[in-house]
Amino acid sequence: MKKKFKSKDELELSEETIRQIEEARKRMKKGKYYTEEEAKKKLKLK
Repeated sequence: MKKKFKSKDELELSEETIRQIEEARKRMKKGKYYTEEEAKKKLKLK
């Protein structure tokens, strides 16, 4: 199921994407960030 969010450009986000965004926001509020190397590993860029 997808939810619609209206903004400058209308986007459709899956519930999984919304959940991941909410979790990331919680981590950031706690001051927890990924380093560049951690992000690359998580995104399988290296």
